[in-house]
Amino acid sequence: LARGLSGAASAAIISAGRAQLVQSYPDREQRAIAMGLATTGILTGVCLGPLLGGVLFEASPSAPFLALAALQVLLLGLGGLCLPAALGGGGEQDPRDEVAV
Repeated sequence: LARGLSGAASAAIISAGRAQLVQSYPDREQRAIAMGLATTGILTGVCLGPLLGGVLFEASPSAPFLALAALQVLLLGLGGLCLPAALGGGGEQDPRDEVAV
């Protein structure tokens, strides 16, 4: 159950993050750089996650799940504080924009 919830939350965070980048960077070149940095961050987490999870598991079998839950709560709070769309100040997307999906 915990892994399923973790996967669903991770997918939601990644999708919302990419949507926020599209709104925040209307210039194609800047958006490409931002997407590249975001993808690098995601892949770094994918690579380092099993290593950190293994270390935490050695300390306690429930430690990886508790650490991930704490991290996700922290990110949810930071997202609410830092993302303009989360505060209702996000820009409107033109439906004819070629980036809109």
